[in-house]
Amino acid sequence: AMRNYPDAEINTVDKFQGRDKDCILISLVRSIPSIFNVFVVSMLFWLIFGILAVQLFGGRLWYCTDESVLGRADCTGLFVDPASGEVRPRLWQNAPANYDNVFIAILTLFGVGTLEDWNERMYDVVDAVGVDQQPQRDANPYAAVFFVVYIVFGTFFLLNLFVSVIIDNYATIKETEQYERDRSGLGALSTNSRVKWRQAFRKVEGLAAGTIANEYDAPDERQPVRHCR
Repeated sequence: AMRNYPDAEINTVDKFQGRDKDCILISLVRSIPSIFNVFVVSMLFWLIFGILAVQLFGGRLWYCTDESVLGRADCTGLFVDPASGEVRPRLWQNAPANYDNVFIAILTLFGVGTLEDWNERMYDVVDAVGVDQQPQRDANPYAAVFFVVYIVFGTFFLLNLFVSVIIDNYATIKETEQYERDRSGLGALSTNSRVKWRQAFRKVEGLAAGTIANEYDAPDERQPVRHCR
């Protein structure tokens, strides 16, 4: 049989769910300064890896549309495209995601950090031979270490920093809420008027309890006190 919950219990559950939503919202707002600090650290991290990527891979991702040539000097004239059989001009062009300057390198690394086609960016670098040279398959396999290190620290580590800042602020607010709830009976998210009302109500309860205790402790003057012989 389905259990019928009383209205008071449902209202209590709704009240605590509303407080949890308030805690989440407040934790997000209070996390903005910490998130900004983490963002600054992330920018420094991307800048360091961007400079390193420019030094290692800058100018190495250019290629000729004719894969049979060995370098930029040979990328002239016309060639027959083996896929379509059409005659096309040889063009020396750059990869869309490259590392020729720091700004483009940071943008490329940011795309790698999102794990969107990160393996294609890694294969481009692994196939790079040198400046003004045609890429060759697996010419530089050790370049994959750069992307592994970057993904481990730039994606998982920095993402955990952002999440941990929000969770830490949320836990702090919940601890404060529990402390204020135990002290005032309402919680840190309550209004001042409700807190004052609760404190006044507790004073009245204390006065009433003291009056009742005095009535029980006071001797009854209507009955004589008997002494044992």
